[in-house]
Amino acid sequence: MTEYFAELLNVAIPYIACIPVFLYPMWKARDVKGRFVVIFLCLFAVFVSTMLFIAKQDRNIDVQSLRFIMLSVTLPANIMPFFVFRKRLWHNLFLQAVGLMYSPIPIGMGTFIAEKLDFDATSRFFAASIISLIIAVITLPPLLFILKRLCMNPDTKMASFWKYIWFLPLAFFALVILAGSTFLAADSHDIGFIYIRILIYTALLVTCYLLDSSLRQVSENIRLADAAKAADIRAETAEESIRRQKQLAAEIPPESLIVCGELTLNTANRQAFLVDADLKLNNKEFDLLVYFISRENEIVTADEAYLAVWKSPYVSTDHALRGCLERLRKAIADSEYEINYLRNANSDGNTNSVGGKKGYKFARKQ
Repeated sequence: MTEYFAELLNVAIPYIACIPVFLYPMWKARDVKGRFVVIFLCLFAVFVSTMLFIAKQDRNIDVQSLRFIMLSVTLPANIMPFFVFRKRLWHNLFLQAVGLMYSPIPIGMGTFIAEKLDFDATSRFFAASIISLIIAVITLPPLLFILKRLCMNPDTKMASFWKYIWFLPLAFFALVILAGSTFLAADSHDIGFIYIRILIYTALLVTCYLLDSSLRQVSENIRLADAAKAADIRAETAEESIRRQKQLAAEIPPESLIVCGELTLNTANRQAFLVDADLKLNNKEFDLLVYFISRENEIVTADEAYLAVWKSPYVSTDHALRGCLERLRKAIADSEYEINYLRNANSDGNTNSVGGKKGYKFARKQ
């Protein structure tokens, strides 16, 4: 039983070490936490059931059969991220490749250190497993921090890069194997056995950090280029608006023309335009807009506005002014001007004034 349990623990360590690499960097992806918990609990139940089965059948099962059973548990665990993060396939392939590269590192280091201990074979096997777990706890946080930054790059235009960069750790792993290094199979007493793992772990950190920095720099360059392009488009649009507005103003007699920013008014036929689009104001709305323009940046009380447009004293129960203001606000909503209602304001529109008056202010948007 002791031999089987030791083998079970040894086979499970890479699986335990790789779970954070597979899942933590994309943990905040939308609508995955619930599914992940359900799948993880199912796999955990299978794992515990396997251990109980082995405990009962220790006389009828050999180590090779145990490895086959463990493979049946770890294989779904490796496939699970593809289901949970199926919308981020290339990210997941990259994390799988990093996990493949990382998983032998804590195992190898734990084996190397355990070989130096004066224990019997079974105790040394357990010691190697425990030390491997401790090394995984120490070495995982820096790698996970960098991987999370890398995978959570907010620029969706970088998605195409993931189709290629997942080859990087996989190719690195293949090169190590083809070079005949001591990474996977070698005398664990050889000092090079642990040196190569330290080197590869450091290379993983540096490579992922440089990749993250490079992608973020590319993202920033793309954002700056898009911002510059948008600014050029806005400038061209503004120039075109000014040209159209000037063309419209040239058709209106000077004595009937009122221009206020992008607003152009023709008092002769009582028309108001935003650039060259007719606002289709009725007579009261047109008169109210003309009055507000004549008192731009001033506080206009309801009494003053009503008297100027309706030519009679304002009555608070009369909702004509309020309705007219609402329609006028909607009509000029796309312009650079707005009509705000202010309380305790002085004649200059300073709302910090004590004992000021209430009224409407027609001014440029802040």
